[in-house]
Amino acid sequence: MPHQRIDVHHHILPPPVVASFRELGFEGVGGVPFPEFDLAQTLEMLAGRSIARAVVSLGDVGPTFARANDAVRISRQYNDFMADLQRNHPQFAAFATLPLPHLDESLAELTRACDELGLHGVMLLSSSEGIYPGDPRLDPLLEELDRRAAMVFVHPGLPPAAPGSQLRLPGFLLEFAFETTRAATNLLLSNVPERFPRIRFVLAHAGGTLPYLASRLILGQTNLEVLQNGRAAAPLSDDQLGHNALDRAAKLRAGLRSFYYDTALSTVPGPLQLVHDLAGTEHLVFGTDFPFVRGAALDVAEQFFAGQNLTAAQREQITRSNALSLFPRLA
Repeated sequence: MPHQRIDVHHHILPPPVVASFRELGFEGVGGVPFPEFDLAQTLEMLAGRSIARAVVSLGDVGPTFARANDAVRISRQYNDFMADLQRNHPQFAAFATLPLPHLDESLAELTRACDELGLHGVMLLSSSEGIYPGDPRLDPLLEELDRRAAMVFVHPGLPPAAPGSQLRLPGFLLEFAFETTRAATNLLLSNVPERFPRIRFVLAHAGGTLPYLASRLILGQTNLEVLQNGRAAAPLSDDQLGHNALDRAAKLRAGLRSFYYDTALSTVPGPLQLVHDLAGTEHLVFGTDFPFVRGAALDVAEQFFAGQNLTAAQREQITRSNALSLFPRLA
């Protein structure tokens, strides 16, 4: 097993934050009960799997953030806890949690978390109360993140009304992948990579289904005038196609290639090969999704990753050096 890996998809749910969730009536995320945080067990897991640093995020907490006072309180609880943890245990770095969809409060907490607490970027949920990244209402936040050349980890949450709920499947199984895809697609169709080029976006779980749907997205955008509100107008005429279509395709390909994609829950050959073909090995980063993926499930993920057709240099890129280029303070 390689040494000194950097895990960019790792969750910690601090006990005070879980207590706040439970006060609001929530007992889990994505259909999974809240995992208990045990520092000793987490450090043992990192050491046993040759992980030098874990870049930590909170994960799916969107439903609790409907009220601004709750959102601010929980965000501050989490960010304060993680600032103390990364200060006392250099194995950890943290993405800040923001009280979205409340914009002014989120801008204030971004400044506090990054400038005062020293956190390493922010986590954005795939949507917050139905508002997806790329929505014009969030442009002031993206402007500030761009000014900071910030790292942004896009993590899925459940949509306000999960379409697959009648299947009685836990939300994390399918909806999380679809939500990441929706969020990334909205970023692309809102021209966020072009308008805010200094933001570095990391998409959870190899981008959900985005790599598989990339060609459909490019061809669909090429042949339809996709409006800002997401509705497609009439197909473009033959005269409107030509170089205009090629320009659209090139812009979308550039946006897809600008994203970084983590390996969490995505180490089987198909997804990683798609991401490699789409964005290159230099845009793949290692992630475990611990503690939601743990024990035997982590062993299986490791076996799949070990079976990938990758050179030693490519493995080192994915498991360490790409993350160091994104988080130079971890060196």
